[in-house]
Amino acid sequence: MQNELRQLRAETFIPPAKPTPIDPELAQRYTQEDRDLDEERYQRSLRDWEQLHAERYRLWLADHTQRERALELKIQGQSVKAPQPCDPQAF
Repeated sequence: MQNELRQLRAETFIPPAKPTPIDPELAQRYTQEDRDLDEERYQRSLRDWEQLHAERYRLWLADHTQRERALELKIQGQSVKAPQPCDPQAF
């Protein structure tokens, strides 16, 4: 159970792939209007990505924290239930 907790604590959030910016060499072949449209689309997709990233991270963190806490409580419960060695001289 301790190993499970260690593994859980070692997990890290992997964000969704970030949008790639416009290739400047490719953009040079386009008209200014097309470059502006591409830049606008890129900025929009970047904003969408940031919102998605934030939401996914929030959900991941909530789930991760819940699973970690459940394991901690399970470990605590097992240590409380563990039989205590009996000292015959105590009686």
